[in-house]
Amino acid sequence: ENHEGDNILTPKGQAQAEAVASKLASVPFSHIFTSPIQRALMTAEIVSAPHAIQPIIFPQLREKHKGDIEHMTVP
Repeated sequence: ENHEGDNILTPKGQAQAEAVASKLASVPFSHIFTSPIQRALMTAEIVSAPHAIQPIIFPQLREKHKGDIEHMTVP
């Protein structure tokens, strides 16, 4: 299912995810939870690769769209 904002990682985003993966490679963890949004899943896959684990898709982490108030800022 494709939602507004459900984009793949840009080359810059991939490079950022790879940098994070490198920094976290020595940090022990056994689970990575991710939204089903494509860019989040791609990031989780890159970050989890050094740990030889698969990201767990957690639909409740999906971004929530707030309608008209979505892009408003607080003064």
